[in-house]
Amino acid sequence: MLTTLFIVLTASVVLNAAIVLTARWHIQITGDSAQNGAHKAHTGIVPRIGGAAVFAAAALGVLMAMPKLYPAANYVFAAMTACVFLMFGIGFLEDVTKKVRPTIRYSVCIAAALIFSLGNAQLGVKSVDVLLLDAALAYAPVSVLFFAFAVAGMTHACNLIDGQNGLCAGYAIMAYLALGLVAGLTGQAALAVICEVVIAANLGFLFFNFPQGRIFLGDGGAYMNGALIAILAVMVVNGGQGYISPWFALAVLVFPVTETLHSMVRRCREGRAFYEPDDAHLHHLLRDWLEMRSPRLPRYAALIPLAMAAGFMLFAVRSAHSTSQLMLLCALYVLAHLGLYRFARTRVPERTVIRVSD
Repeated sequence: MLTTLFIVLTASVVLNAAIVLTARWHIQITGDSAQNGAHKAHTGIVPRIGGAAVFAAAALGVLMAMPKLYPAANYVFAAMTACVFLMFGIGFLEDVTKKVRPTIRYSVCIAAALIFSLGNAQLGVKSVDVLLLDAALAYAPVSVLFFAFAVAGMTHACNLIDGQNGLCAGYAIMAYLALGLVAGLTGQAALAVICEVVIAANLGFLFFNFPQGRIFLGDGGAYMNGALIAILAVMVVNGGQGYISPWFALAVLVFPVTETLHSMVRRCREGRAFYEPDDAHLHHLLRDWLEMRSPRLPRYAALIPLAMAAGFMLFAVRSAHSTSQLMLLCALYVLAHLGLYRFARTRVPERTVIRVSD
């Protein structure tokens, strides 16, 4: 397996390097300009198709790992790759055309998740350890639909936090690590392998994305990571045979979920549409705060929310079996997240919130 991971890491590095080095020939199509959005964390034009390199390297790793696993896992791996490819594909199409409407992207993600679920014995969210909700989730159609909307929502959440060098890929690596550890501890070796492969693929991307920001994941890469993290979270919990609390999945996803829900509430309170993108996210405010201290610091802004999320994720792994502990952990994270947001907001001078096109 170490050989496979080394090859995946090398492939990711080579592919990302190729995109960066050949940028002058494709930047007009693949570039993300600092003028094309609010409060960009970069200057000039940067390729935003790093997700293509991550997906290709991860797919290579899956193909190499499949012969070493039992036949049933091969089918699941193939179906998972196809499902995630659809979500990556619609995001990648947006990256190169800038013309795919959000409703179309979201609909494709829901459809892909439904196809994967129905092709895998109606895979769904079977329990959330809340009595009334569990009664509804006992019905397969409800369970499957909940799964599809959760996966599609996570693609959006990961795309939302993809606004600072290293933030989305860094979070994804931590999430895969937490899921892989729990999968390994509960005898789900195949899922642990998937996590290891995608960690290696994202690490190759990070070499060029953090802290210098020479390439971005783009919508395709964010969608891929978001979808895969959500799918794996559900599968790890379901495969834990009752040992893993459903709240472990939420504890792993709590950072992007909290940022997304908080942003929606904030926009509504400001009299704007809840889905309207802007530049007032936590990572934007932290970047402003660091920039006030030194012009060299903003590129490291992702380290603050990642460090906070890492601590909570570590406790989530240790408490994966306990619903009560995980509920408390999620509540504490939300309070910490909102507290950090308030801290950053009060220390950054009042500025006009810029609305960005999606």
